[in-house]
Parts: sequence; C-alpha cells; structure tokens
Amino acid sequence: LDSILQEGMLELKRNNTSLALKKFQIILPNKHINPIVFALISQCYINLNNFKKAKEYILKAINKKPNEWGFKLNLINILITTKQYEEAEIVCKNAIDKYPEMPDLLYNLGVIYSKKRMYPEAIVFYKKALKINNSNKIYYNNLGVALKEIGDFKKAKEYILKAIKLDSSFGLAQFNLSMLLFLTKPDKVAWEKYEYRPEVNNDKKRNLDDKNIKKWDGSSLENKILIIYTEQGIGDSVMFIRYIKLIKTRNTKIILYISKNLEYLFQQIGDNYKIIFDMKDIPNADYYISLMSLPYMFRFNNKVPNHFNYFNISNKSNEYWKYKIKHYHSYKVGLVWQGSRLYKSDYKRSIALPLLEPLLKTKEVKFFSLQKKIEGKQIIKNNYQDFIVDFFDDENTDKEPFKDTLAIINNLDLIISVDTLIAQLSAIMNKETWILLPYVSDFKWGAKGSKTYWYKNVKLIRQKKINNWNQVILQATQMLVKKINSNN
Repeated sequence: LDSILQEGMLELKRNNTSLALKKFQIILPNKHINPIVFALISQCYINLNNFKKAKEYILKAINKKPNEWGFKLNLINILITTKQYEEAEIVCKNAIDKYPEMPDLLYNLGVIYSKKRMYPEAIVFYKKALKINNSNKIYYNNLGVALKEIGDFKKAKEYILKAIKLDSSFGLAQFNLSMLLFLTKPDKVAWEKYEYRPEVNNDKKRNLDDKNIKKWDGSSLENKILIIYTEQGIGDSVMFIRYIKLIKTRNTKIILYISKNLEYLFQQIGDNYKIIFDMKDIPNADYYISLMSLPYMFRFNNKVPNHFNYFNISNKSNEYWKYKIKHYHSYKVGLVWQGSRLYKSDYKRSIALPLLEPLLKTKEVKFFSLQKKIEGKQIIKNNYQDFIVDFFDDENTDKEPFKDTLAIINNLDLIISVDTLIAQLSAIMNKETWILLPYVSDFKWGAKGSKTYWYKNVKLIRQKKINNWNQVILQATQMLVKKINSNN
C-alpha cells in the first residue's frame, strides 16, 4: 500500500490526475487508511473540477485527523473556490482560534473578506499574516488590491511594489500596479505594466500562435499583413480601436480578428480593414497584435488619439426612431442605471433604479431607457412608466444588435449612464454624455476630475464616498436643471 501511495503521489506530481486517483482508490478499503490519502483524493477531484467530491474527501481527512490545520486550509480553499464564503469564514475563524500563528489561515480569512467586498476587514487580516511572514509576495499583492478598493492608492502602491521587489516576474502584481498607475499617473509606464494583464479570452491568440504568426514588435509594416485581434469586452474594443489610425501603413493589409458581437459596430470602420471572425478565415500573415496592446505600442506618443465615429446608423432605423421620439416635446435624455450582472465589478457601478427618483422628477425632461428587456422591467416594477419611456419592451427592438440602440441615441439630447458600453457608444457618436462613477472607478477614468482625455464630450460625475450614490444623483439633477434653464 505504501508503494501504491508513492506511485499515486508521483502521478499526481506529473499531472496524471486520473491515474493518480485510481492508485489512491486501491488504498481506500484499508481500515487503517492514512488520512493523507483522503486529502490526496480531494486534490485529485480539485484538479478534475469536481469540488463536491473534493469537499467530501477533505472532510473525511479532517474527521480522521481533526487537529491537522493543513486539511482545514484545503477545505477553506475549496469553499472559497465554490463561493461558499459564509461557511469558509466559519471554518477559517475556528482554525485561527486553534492556530493563531498560521499566516496562511490569516491570509485566507483576508481573501474571504475580499470576496465578500469587506475590504477594511480584509486589510486587517492581510496585515496580520504579513506580521508573521513578511516575505510572501501574494500577501503583499492582495493587501495592495484591498487598499486600492478603499481608495488608499498611495499605500496600495507601496505594498504592490513590495510584492514586485520580492519577484519582478510576478505578473499579477505588475498588472495591479498598472491599474494603480492609470488611476493616479496614466503614463507610458502604466501601459508597459498593462502588458502583464491576464487576457480574458486567449482563444484568438492561441489560434494565431498555431498559425506561426509573429507578435508585432513595432517593425515596419511595409508590404506586410497585420492581424489585430480583440481580447476583451465590447466597451474596451470600441474605445481602443482609435489606435489603428496611428499605425503607419505603406501597402499594408490590416485584418481585424473580432468577436461576432462586434460585427455591426465595426462593419463601417473603413475600407482599408478586413474583418474576420473564425479561425478558418485566418490568412497567412506576418504579424499579430492585440487591440489592447496598441496603446503600449504607441506609449511614447504624448497624446491619446482622438476618437472617431465609425458607426453605421441605418437611415431606415434613424427615421423610424426620429418619428417616434419627436412626439415627446420635452428635453430627451437616454438613461442607463444597470450594467451586466456578469461583470465582476458590477456591484459598485450599477445603481438601484429607485435611487434615481430625484433625477427622474426633473421638470421638462423625458427619460428614455437604453436598458435591454430584463433590466427594463424595473421600470414597471417601480411604477416609473410616467417618467421613463421604454422602447425595448418591443420584442422587435434591436433584433439586429445595436441597430436600434444607435438610432435611438442619435435622436436624444443627452445620455446619462453608469459606466457601461452605452456610455462608450454615446461618447463615440459625439453625443453629450454624463457618466456616473463609483468612488474607485474603472482604470480608464482615473481617480479624480470631471473630464477625461478619452472624450471631450463626456462629463464624469463621481462618488465622494464609497457606495454613496445620493450625492452623485443630486449633482446630476442640479446639472440637468441648470441645462434645462439655460435652454429655456
């Protein structure tokens, strides 16, 4: 049995998880089984993404040897991975009571509090872990991120730099440093550190690498083919596409390798660019580059390039919505209060619709929802039909993604939005746009000020306290009243 255990551990080390699991299962019938076998089986199931089984076996290990803190730590990690934060917190606190000097337990309680967005509490336990072990780069990095989330950028930078000092190749810390620099000092160094970012979707890059195409390093593109691929969400893609205008072309062919959901927005971007969606359409090319890496390639330019309106607004749709909207004789404001709930930071950027009531009651204004059907139902739920017109309750609206949205925006006077794609579309269309921002905003908008170098037609209205939208809504209401009065 000892021999089989050793063989299983060796296979696990070689990442032959299924084979390792078979070895460990041979040992299971033994009545005097070493609890480490249960823990190893649990690890196998973690590797196989079967967290229910992983939890079952680590609990067996704990039952056999309840005073083994390492088993408790494994259980905590499983609970964190499966987002069972309340149970994880209880297990972690109980373990800390028994083993108060174990830094990994203290650190993991910090992680749990970070996951629960209880950042001040997380900071306390990250610091406790560092008092015991001040040479752990991950502790420093997580402490820096938690400090960033409460707006203490100076301290956040200090701790993230300590993580990098311990390991300059620590990519996550380098990326987190870029996020801080964008908020506080958005210069070429920020773009250099941004190259450490973890890509949201690596499939396109993988496909390009499989074709043995080289990553563009800034070399001359004369008589060359360059593929630019999108890696992140639609909002970032429509914002950063402006950088293609900086590429010096001389008999150069540029191919945009994009996701299908960008097709309508990018179809009129210019005659010089070909668009592809599928791996099978990738031609033999000389270079590729991510769209999000173009700012890095041009980081020595002193100014951010001006955006350009490349959207194709259908004449038919534009006339249709112009006719529908003109019947409302008030000042016409497009409104977005909710972003995608799938976005990890949506909790801090979206606003509960009832909080907007002071703004909605502004006289001589008619609001038009730019939310899609699901979020638009909040209008009926809160009885705001008299304040907000919702065209998206019509099932035919936006059957072709963005076609109607662009036309509606084009026929409104002003857009007020939380930090979503709609704000980007409106800004690119040169429509006056007000963006309502949380206390710590997305990196693109910096940490302070009402203006942004990305768009001249955008005003930023920021929280002055974390999670406090009341002051933001009051400021937006006052600005809107002032605008109505000036128009009169």
